[in-house]
Amino acid sequence: VAALRPAVATGRVRVMTHTECLRILTSPDGRRATGALLRRDGREFTVHASIVGLGCGLRGTPILLYRSRTSAQPNGLGNGGGALGRYWSAHTAGWVFAMSPFVQRQKFHQKTFAMNGWYEHSSDWPYPTGIVQSACYIEPTGISRRFRYFAQAILAHSLHTFVMNEAVSSRETGFALSDNEAKTIAPPLENV
Repeated sequence: VAALRPAVATGRVRVMTHTECLRILTSPDGRRATGALLRRDGREFTVHASIVGLGCGLRGTPILLYRSRTSAQPNGLGNGGGALGRYWSAHTAGWVFAMSPFVQRQKFHQKTFAMNGWYEHSSDWPYPTGIVQSACYIEPTGISRRFRYFAQAILAHSLHTFVMNEAVSSRETGFALSDNEAKTIAPPLENV
């Protein structure tokens, strides 16, 4: 909503609910998006726009681009090199709670450091690296009463640290596309 509400407030954006985007429309040479073919309540209609943005998720975006193919782009929009739906990447994530007695006596913003090193191992560490980053103060909300006391004790006596490793993408990772689905060919290689 942080971007949507200000956009709607301009008066130049209209949100259409219960509406499916069937395909992106392009200029005859296929080099510029010109709008979208939509369906609502069983009725198809066209919306023309000078700017078209897609946000359909990991599988939905490549399906829509593939379904929007034209004679100028027969393998899907933006798929001249055959990469549409391929080079799928992912993250392996976890938490480390560095213990220190009463370090969180009161709530404070502790996001003050991060260490990055994405795909390669380092000279003194034989494993691929990732990111280690301090996180904000974590509230133990949504935790079962059974575990709440234990969670509060850990949170009160630790710095909350987020750890993430990048999974390696390749041309072999990704999806085989059709007009209605994206079947997994191979998931990304876990970088551990």
